[in-house]
Amino acid sequence: MLLVLYRQKKAETAAVIEHLLASQGKLLRPALVFLAAYTVKPNLTADEKHRLALCATAIELIHMASLVHDDVIDEGKLRRGQKSINTIWNNKFSVLFGDFLFSKSFQLMTKAE
Repeated sequence: MLLVLYRQKKAETAAVIEHLLASQGKLLRPALVFLAAYTVKPNLTADEKHRLALCATAIELIHMASLVHDDVIDEGKLRRGQKSINTIWNNKFSVLFGDFLFSKSFQLMTKAE
């Protein structure tokens, strides 16, 4: 699901994207999106499944962005047992990268309309 990030990586962002994806969490939010959708409508069409995957990915990207920004605000040094993005790079980069994650989530949501 988060391969959308991996496919977007460029030389400038490759290391941070790989760092972020290497320590991703349980993906609880996307799972809840799928469970809620299948509870309401168990037989989704292929198009509905695709749009649902876009929405679930957007939700997870929003969560990741908020964690990146939170580590800057709280001066967090670790996230999920790994050095936080702001510790490895810096606060300015972390804020911009969190904004990048937010913008990717908005792009996905517009595709899911």
